[in-house]
Amino acid sequence: MSDEFADFHQNLSSLSKDELVSLITSIAESDDDVCEKIKIILKNKFLRLQNQNDCDLKLKTPSGLQTENSVSPSPESKYFSVTRQSSAQEKINLYKSLFRGRTDVYALRWKNAKSGKSGYSPVCKNKWVQGKCNIKTRPCAMCPFNEPVALDDIAILKHFRGDDSLCRDVIGLYPLMPDNTCFFLALDFDEKDWQEYASAIRQVCLKNAIPACFEISRSGNGVHIWFFFEEAVSAKNARLFGEIILNLAMNQRHELPFSSFGRMFPNQDEMPKGSYGNLIALPLQGRAVREGKSVFVDENFVPYSDQWAYLSSVKKLSAQDLNSFIKKVWRYCEDRKFSFRENKCHGSRKTSRIVVRKI
Repeated sequence: MSDEFADFHQNLSSLSKDELVSLITSIAESDDDVCEKIKIILKNKFLRLQNQNDCDLKLKTPSGLQTENSVSPSPESKYFSVTRQSSAQEKINLYKSLFRGRTDVYALRWKNAKSGKSGYSPVCKNKWVQGKCNIKTRPCAMCPFNEPVALDDIAILKHFRGDDSLCRDVIGLYPLMPDNTCFFLALDFDEKDWQEYASAIRQVCLKNAIPACFEISRSGNGVHIWFFFEEAVSAKNARLFGEIILNLAMNQRHELPFSSFGRMFPNQDEMPKGSYGNLIALPLQGRAVREGKSVFVDENFVPYSDQWAYLSSVKKLSAQDLNSFIKKVWRYCEDRKFSFRENKCHGSRKTSRIVVRKI
C-alpha cells in the first residue's frame, strides 16, 4: 500500500458514519458510473446477508437448531434490540420468549379445499398411518400410537413466511402446561363492537399499570389481548386474573354487554383428561400479516410499523405482581361485602358482573 493511499485510508477511517454516508452520496450524485457500482455493491451485500439468514434456518437439520426442548429461554432474558431488520433466528428467539406453551406437542391448521372446512390437529408422526391413526374417532392425546412432533424453529419460520396457500402452516400452541401452569393469558373478542370492548380492557389495564398487548385476529374481525408472565403461574390464578380484568371493564362500561367475549387461553384451570387443553393460533403468520391481520396494534387499532421492535419492548407480569393484584381486588370486595361469583359452564367459568368501581 502506497503512502498516499495509506493517508487516504486513514483519513476515511477518521470520518463518522454520517460523514461517510454524506461523502458517498455526493460522489454518487455527481457520477452515474459510481452510483451504479455502489448500487451493485449494496445489492450483493443485501443478498449475501439474506441468503446467510435463510441458510441458518433452512439448510440446518432440525437437530442442528436450538429449540425450546433443548434450551428453554430464561425468563430474565431481554430482547430489546430485535427489529424487522434482525435475523430470522433473533426474531424466533424473541417470539419463543413471549409465546411460551407446550413444545412437546403442537398443532397445525388444516383445510379441506373441496368442502372449505378447516380446523387444527396435533402434529403426529403417525398421522393418517394406516392401522395406527384413527383421528376421526379417537382424540390424539388418547391414541396408543400417539407420537407428537416437537415444536421447532423450522415450524415457526414456516409460520412467519406463510407460504402455504391454504394456511396449513399456522401454528396452534397449547398454553396449558402438564403441571397446570401457563406463561401467558389471552382474551378473545370476536363479534361486533369488539373494538369498544378492547378499548375498555385497555383503560382498565392502563389504570392498574398492567402491561397488555392487543393483536388483530386472523379474521380481521376480532382481537386477542395478551398478558405475558415472567415465570410459570398457575392457570387457575391466570384465569382468575383475566376474569377480574373483564369484570372491571364491564363495571366501567355498564352499557356494554360484553357479548363479544369468546374465551380465555388457557381455557381450563386444569388439564382435561385425554386432552391437551384448548389451543390458540399464534400471531404474525405470514399470509395474514400481508393482509394486515394477526398483527399488534396501538390504542387506535393501527398496526405498529415495526412489529418486532414493539414485541422487544413488551413487559411481563411477575407471579408476585399477579398475586398482588388478585389479592388487592379480593380485599376491596371483602371490605365492601361484594362477592365474586363463579358459575361453571362447559369446564370454564362464566363471566359475571360484580360491582367494583375503583381499585
